[in-house]
Amino acid sequence: MGGGVFVTAVLVANPALLVVAALVRLWPPRRAGRELRPTEIALLRSGRTAAVSTALVLLHARAAVDAAMPGTVRRSGALPRGCDPLARSVYESLARPAGPRELVARTPVRGGLSQLAAGLARAGLMLTSRRRVTLRVLAIAAGVLAVAAALTGAPSAAWFARLAPVVPAAAIVALALLPGRTLAGRRLMRRLRRRHSDLTPEHEPDAAEWSPQSLGLSVALYGAPALRLTFPRFAAQAGLLRDSSRVPVSVAGPGSPARSAGISPGS
Repeated sequence: MGGGVFVTAVLVANPALLVVAALVRLWPPRRAGRELRPTEIALLRSGRTAAVSTALVLLHARAAVDAAMPGTVRRSGALPRGCDPLARSVYESLARPAGPRELVARTPVRGGLSQLAAGLARAGLMLTSRRRVTLRVLAIAAGVLAVAAALTGAPSAAWFARLAPVVPAAAIVALALLPGRTLAGRRLMRRLRRRHSDLTPEHEPDAAEWSPQSLGLSVALYGAPALRLTFPRFAAQAGLLRDSSRVPVSVAGPGSPARSAGISPGS
């Protein structure tokens, strides 16, 4: 096959691969509507470490864990009844203190996270493993074809004709690298934020009377700003905040959510 013919073939093939990748990424899967737990919402919002951080907040709000050495968490009480499944896995993994990122790698937590991700995929809120693998294969194939076309094209071919296959290849790579949320998952996150706007940290709500579930839900939806609102000292000492310098010196006083959740002030 001549260089010009090969380039022409790639000019057709890569846009076709892009169409397939877009369908794999955007085609709506079957959905099973149900209420999500805070740890599932955190996984959907920001991934595995966010889900583990939310599980730790749920446990800390019920006096089951506390900060240990800087950047680590330890057990401080019994496992609460009716505990979130991922929080149970996290608690079981704290036979010795660990930080949130180390917990993500421990076997019980990895298994719990995999179960959460599988449930979200079944609900149509995250891409399935099969779709993710398919997108990666398409990205690799399109990239190889684009490079081959650029290297084997006829010297007289216009530069834009030789580089044109790179555009759909780059688009496929972008689709493969997007977060695992589906369109339905992104819409659900927007609906949840609207429904629970009273938990938005920017509105500076009074979290003192929030239940452990509401505390976990706020952290699941809003991440670090909610951690600074609810349990700033615990979050900083346990390694849940990347920038602990932004935590105020005077935290968790008499009006803090820590007191209403049964945690000693200052936690």
